[in-house]
Order: sequence, then structure tokens, then C-alpha cells
Amino acid sequence: MRRLAALAAAGAFHFGSGARRSAMSMLNFYLNRTGKNLPRTRRATLQQAKRKLREAFGREP
Repeated sequence: MRRLAALAAAGAFHFGSGARRSAMSMLNFYLNRTGKNLPRTRRATLQQAKRKLREAFGREP
């Protein structure tokens, strides 16, 4: 989870937005693209990565 959030944040610097916003955008894009085909465990992992990002950047869920 933490690794996924870190990878998403690390890849965010080529965008014009901040790291948190870009990382969250990448996670949401992946979640939306996979749709119903994503296993529950993977979806839960990605949702937890989003929560960790919010915590790391001082945002409320």
C-alpha cells in the first residue's frame, strides 16, 4: 500500500499539479479503468493507498 502510494507520488512530478493531486489522480484513473474486473482485495489495497496519501498530506478523507 505505502509502496503503491509512493510510486504514484513519484511519477507525479511530470504533471503540472502537486504530487498529492497527481498521485490521487493516477490511483483514481486506475480504479475507474479496471471497473468491476478489479478483485476486491486489490480495490481495498488501492483505497487504502488513497487514505494513506490523504494522511501523508494532511487531508481529511
